Amino acid sequence: MPKYTDKFANLIETTLIKYIDRCQMKFTEITSDTECGRKLGAQEYIQQLSNDPLWKSMNTKFATKIRRSNSGSSLGSSSHEDNDSESYREAEFNTEMPIYLSNTNNTTSSTLSRTQLIFDPQKFTLLATLNDSLAWLASNIEGLGSSSSVTTKDPKKPKKVGILGLPSKKAPNTRNMNITKLVPNMETLLKNIRSLSEMCLFSLRVELRLHCYYFLDGIRKASYFLEEEPLEPDGYILDLNRDLSTIEDSVQTYLTKVTMRYLFDGLAHLIGNILIKSLRKIKNINRNGVQRMLRNVFALQQNLTNIIQFKETHFDRVRKYYRLLYLSEEEILATVSSQTADSALFSVEEYRVVLSVQQSKEQKTLNERIFNLLEDLVHKTKRGAFSL
Repeated sequence: MPKYTDKFANLIETTLIKYIDRCQMKFTEITSDTECGRKLGAQEYIQQLSNDPLWKSMNTKFATKIRRSNSGSSLGSSSHEDNDSESYREAEFNTEMPIYLSNTNNTTSSTLSRTQLIFDPQKFTLLATLNDSLAWLASNIEGLGSSSSVTTKDPKKPKKVGILGLPSKKAPNTRNMNITKLVPNMETLLKNIRSLSEMCLFSLRVELRLHCYYFLDGIRKASYFLEEEPLEPDGYILDLNRDLSTIEDSVQTYLTKVTMRYLFDGLAHLIGNILIKSLRKIKNINRNGVQRMLRNVFALQQNLTNIIQFKETHFDRVRKYYRLLYLSEEEILATVSSQTADSALFSVEEYRVVLSVQQSKEQKTLNERIFNLLEDLVHKTKRGAFSL
C-alpha cells in the first residue's frame, strides 16, 4: 500500500475536485441572475445567515447527528433558543423591510419581479439533493479522518508463512491513518464541500422568504371595500400557499425534519410582519374587507401549520392588529390606555397607520390624544417595544 499512497492520494484529490466543480456549476446555474444569488454574493449577508441561532444549533455535534438521522425527534426547541430566534427574526425583517417593502405607496409596480425568483420545482429538488449529498460526503470524509485504517507492512514483525512455506495472505497488518494526512489538501477540500452544502441550504431559505415578499405584494391590487361578506381568502394568498406547499413537496424527501424546520422557521413571523406593515398599502377598507383579511390570515396559518407540524402563534398578532379597524378612535384610545409600555402589542407607527386608514374611511382628523399617549409610552418603555 505505501508504494501507491501518492497515486491513491492524487486520485482522491482529483475526484473530489471534479465533483465539487460539478456541484458548484449546478448551483451557479440555478442561482445566477436571481435575487437569491445576488444576496448570497454578499459576504456580509452570508455572515448574517450564519448568526441565526437555529443555524448555530444545527451545527453543534449533537444537532449534526440529529440532522443526519431521518428518525429525528420533534421540531420543538428550548425557550432560550426561541427567544434568541425571535430577536434574530425581528432584526432580519427590519433589515429586509426597507428593500422589499420600500414601495408601500406605489400601486403599480413591485419591488421583486417573477424573473428574479426560482419557480421550477426541479431546481428546488436539485438544491436539496446537492445539500444532502455534499453534507453526506463531508460527514463520511470526517469519519475516515478519525477512524480509517490503511493496510501497511510492519518491518519489525517477522513474516508469517503458510503450510507450504509461502508468505501468508494475512501477513500484512493494519494501523490507523488519518485520511487528511494522506491527502495534503483534504482540509481545504472539506471546507469547500461544507461551504457549498451550506450555500445550497441558505439559497433554499432565502428563496422561501423572497417568495413571501413577492406574493404578499398582491395586497396592493386587492380590493378591501366589499359589498358582501367574503367566503374565500384572496387569490394571492392561495397562490402563496400553493407555492410554499410545492417547495415543501420538492425538498422534503431529501432533507431531515430538523433541516426542514430551519427552512420554514420564521416564515410565520415574516408573513405576519409583512401583513401588518402592508396595511398602509390599502386605500380603503370596510368591515367585510377586514373579514377578508382575517380569512387570509387563517388560510396562511393553516397551511404553515401543516408544513411545520406545530401551530404558529405569530398570526394571532396579525388578527388583533386588523381587528383594531373594527374600533372607533375612542375605543382604540381605551385599548392603548389599558396597556403598559412592556405589554404593548404594536408600535406607535403601527397604531398611526390604523388611525390613518380610519381617517380616510371616516373623513375626520386623527385623535391627537392617542398619539400623545403613545409618545408617552415610548419614553417609558424598557425593552423598546415601541421602536419607531
